[in-house]
Amino acid sequence: MRRPMVLPAVVAGAATLALTACGGVGGGDDSDGGGDAQSGDLTADPSGSITTIGFALPDEIATVRVDTFREMYPDVEVNINEGGFDEQQFLTSVSSGNPTELVYIPGDQVGAFAARGAIQPLDECIEQRDIDLGQYRPNVLDLVQYDGSTYAIPEFYNTPVLIVNNAVLAQAGLTAEDIDISDQESLLAAAQALTVRNGSTYERIGIHLRLPDLTPFYGVVDGNPWVAAADDFRLDDPATVATMERLKAVQDAQGGHTALKDFENTWDLFGEGNPFAQNQVGAMVIEQWYVNVLANTSPDVDITVLPITDAGGETVTWATSNAWAIPKNADNTATSCEFMKIMTAPDTWAAAAEERIRLREAEGKAFTGIYTANEAADDQVFGELYTPGTGENQKWDDAVQAVLEAQSDAWVVPANPVGAQFKAAWLEATNRILAGTQDAESALAEAQDKVEQALADVG
Repeated sequence: MRRPMVLPAVVAGAATLALTACGGVGGGDDSDGGGDAQSGDLTADPSGSITTIGFALPDEIATVRVDTFREMYPDVEVNINEGGFDEQQFLTSVSSGNPTELVYIPGDQVGAFAARGAIQPLDECIEQRDIDLGQYRPNVLDLVQYDGSTYAIPEFYNTPVLIVNNAVLAQAGLTAEDIDISDQESLLAAAQALTVRNGSTYERIGIHLRLPDLTPFYGVVDGNPWVAAADDFRLDDPATVATMERLKAVQDAQGGHTALKDFENTWDLFGEGNPFAQNQVGAMVIEQWYVNVLANTSPDVDITVLPITDAGGETVTWATSNAWAIPKNADNTATSCEFMKIMTAPDTWAAAAEERIRLREAEGKAFTGIYTANEAADDQVFGELYTPGTGENQKWDDAVQAVLEAQSDAWVVPANPVGAQFKAAWLEATNRILAGTQDAESALAEAQDKVEQALADVG
């Protein structure tokens, strides 16, 4: 599965701030916030050429889907500009009036790009090319629908789970049941018991919370999502302050955030020498795609995967997704619409899953699913293609079942016009708090002020 975008937007967000302050890429006079209306016959047969940015072809899940479109429309030239999403590059291309036909963007940025006119509304595209929105997960649609219109088509569905290193826990006399992310006392005790240091040198992080990347998720765990609505942010809420203070306490109990990050940066996260294979971590909160990584690179690793629960024992999670959008002033919208439809269709996802199954079976490895924003696709993959593991592969089936349980009713950041500023604000505040350079209350109050100012600027 494709590696999701890992929050690179703090620096690039400055470009958004600069552009939105002067009316955005769509100009201050765009009353509909959507830039140009879609032009041309959206029912026309796909033709010509399309170019994408923000997408890559690192594995069969990506290549099979692109190849499916190419096989269906052999006369269309599809150019994939491989690489991660570069916000500044994208906004510059839109401002210059020379964007690519398609852009692959973080779902939590769709509202902001829609509000500033950087991407087009897709309502006509969806209607004319018969894209069934009912097949997509309703909560993910909340990410891509803004001001009554749909602005992007969602792809993957990423949700955090807890991955436990059974061998490490056994050495410490603990079990997976001893790690409760929502209970601070047991979390601190497990983190301290599992962490191993020789002076300033780490051998192992006890419990890796993946901070700051997953910071808002812990607000959900604590029963306090940091965004209640598109214009209702709660960074300065006392409950948010309490969440950050307890996260800092866990980091401090393991040697401090800076030291933990330095050790994390030495890991071979995606290779055979990953932190579970090397016993460099006792447990980790990470999105479900990492289960696929471990099943491929370290099939013999001894792990347990668990959904994360709140204080009441109810499963909770936070969902993110990347999505396809059409930039303002892009050409060839009919072909672009069809590309988005095919890339996210159930049969296309199933074809990609079948290829992964074939490759895994040839290597004697388990297929641990693919997890998409399309419920109909996942029903097809897990209902028709997935074979539950037994024997040595039972742990992987247990992992899959845990992921599927964790996916239900995941919270998402509502589409809003200041997604980039919100992310930059909480990231910066989190880093200051965890590093100990600013207390949680004042850092979060400052972050809230920045978000409210951003809302006022676009209001």
